Amino acid sequence: MFVRKSKISQLVKKEKQKERRLCQKENDRRFNDTIKMLKQQHYAEIKELEKKLTLQLKGINRENKRLKEEIDRNYATYQMIRKREAELYQLSAEIESVVETMVIKVQESLQPFYRTRVKIESVKRRSGGRHEKVESIFRSAK
Repeated sequence: MFVRKSKISQLVKKEKQKERRLCQKENDRRFNDTIKMLKQQHYAEIKELEKKLTLQLKGINRENKRLKEEIDRNYATYQMIRKREAELYQLSAEIESVVETMVIKVQESLQPFYRTRVKIESVKRRSGGRHEKVESIFRSAK
């Protein structure tokens, strides 16, 4: 039996194409498996990063909340101190005015005593002698 060269060439060509398709399928399958594996790894890494970031974010939120509460507490204390300070300024001004009023009243109440004493001293100097009446007034004034 005679086989033509063209027939052999065709058979070889067919076999090459068949082998090529099989290799192509195998390569495509491996390529798809590799892509799938890379996607899964990428997805797993993203999930892990998301977990870490979520935990960090929760920690930061807790810290922010704690700091805000501390700021609020300290601000309330600050406001209370400022209010007390204002009240103290007002109270010290009131006390100062009361003290000034008391000093004036004491001076006003002592003024007649000093006038009487000066009069007694001047009468005593003028008279030059001892007078019982003047002495008794003077003793009662001391």
